[in-house]
Amino acid sequence: MKQKVEILDYRLLKLLIRKYLSARFNIDDSNHFCKDYEPPCLMISNHITNYDPFIIAAYTKYPLHFVASDRQFIHPVKGFFLRRYGALPKTKFRNDYHAIKDIQRIIHDGGAVGLFPEGRRNWDGRTGELVFSTSKLIKLLNIDVIGVTIKGGYLSQPRWALNSRKGKVFLSSRVLIKKDSLQNMSYEDIYKVISRGIMHDEYKFQSNKMIRYKGKNLAEKLELGLFICPVCKDIDSLRSKGNIFKCMSCEATWEYDEFGFLQSRFKYFSDIKEWNQWQIGVLKDYLRKDAVIQAESVRVFSSSRLKPFTREGEGSIKIRGNVFLFDSLQSPLTIHISDIDGINVQSNDMLEFYNGKKLYRAVFLDGYSSAYKWALSLNMIKSNFG
Repeated sequence: MKQKVEILDYRLLKLLIRKYLSARFNIDDSNHFCKDYEPPCLMISNHITNYDPFIIAAYTKYPLHFVASDRQFIHPVKGFFLRRYGALPKTKFRNDYHAIKDIQRIIHDGGAVGLFPEGRRNWDGRTGELVFSTSKLIKLLNIDVIGVTIKGGYLSQPRWALNSRKGKVFLSSRVLIKKDSLQNMSYEDIYKVISRGIMHDEYKFQSNKMIRYKGKNLAEKLELGLFICPVCKDIDSLRSKGNIFKCMSCEATWEYDEFGFLQSRFKYFSDIKEWNQWQIGVLKDYLRKDAVIQAESVRVFSSSRLKPFTREGEGSIKIRGNVFLFDSLQSPLTIHISDIDGINVQSNDMLEFYNGKKLYRAVFLDGYSSAYKWALSLNMIKSNFG
């Protein structure tokens, strides 16, 4: 009886979420998304919005257990819906034995699991590099792999944005790997297939579609994603207001339009993807010269797995050489970057990383410092600019 109640509860919740998401994002399901696939299977997708797991699960005919960041479960509202949806908690960018066991259990019971192999939402609308261990998990599970592509999601809810917009979101799916093929595939073969299978370039897509994504203050918080001015090359000099994006050093100005493109008299970049790829190269060159990255007015917190954060103190943070420094009267920190892992941007404005079993979170109090820049910097130094 309890199981029947849970199934009815799940179906009702799924119906309500589907109606809400369809109205909010104008989701196009005209190609009968995921109608022909049956569990057990692993479903992988590009990752663009906060709502991706809910969108995909709402449009599949069978229960889908998505792997989600364990930190999401702490949020009272989001955690409630994730649990009711059967989501599985996992620590980002770290081996998580418990998560793998949960996935194996669901597959063994004939269920379906959803996964975002990028491990994070992308910043410029182009599918990022996948976590290579996903190919090892697929080999271990030995089941069919379904690829999902979400198109229009980035322009509906850019990673850096304060507000979402309404245009159109398209869902598509196809079988990437059949179970029978896995035996003869190496990890590298699997990785290539899944990388191609969920690759999506939002700006290439939008150049053909030219769909309007309407909303208010379209450029607001763009400095969280774009942090180097292409005109004067200054770092951290960009600010946004309404639909306008401006460099405070050289006064170069761009307007973010309803199609997601940047309009300006300066002949540099017309979209965020091109600008972002350029600034990554500039940042890499900057760090190679042992430049110091610094931010004032930062509040640092710490936690361990699924426990509430406690405040470490307030002060400034720096990257100097191969060391991360937190200068504070309360709890100063000196951490070698080689000892840091699980580097991540939580939401769109908080830097997080692990040092051993301890999770640190840096909150920038000025409202415009880019946590994305800090995550890129730490990853570049840790990988020796590879």
